Amino acid sequence: MNQVIGGSVNDNGTFKIKESTLEKILTCPKLICKVKEAQETKSKTQNLADKAAAWLFYIALGACITHSLVWLASVKDFEYALEKREW
Repeated sequence: MNQVIGGSVNDNGTFKIKESTLEKILTCPKLICKVKEAQETKSKTQNLADKAAAWLFYIALGACITHSLVWLASVKDFEYALEKREW
């Protein structure tokens, strides 16, 4: 039986791999730690997307409030804004 390591190339069909007990003990915690670390960290792209989403939210909220105040100041009263009209 030959030893197989990560990145081995199989040229002759299929083969079975048997893990030794020592490899299970050493490999699994490392793998779990790497997966946990990857899930906890954010990429630079994700941070940029979060900042862009925050800016978009505040710009939209500001535009909505500004539009509402200008509309209420220049048009009729508040009841007119809430009135249901048939088009």
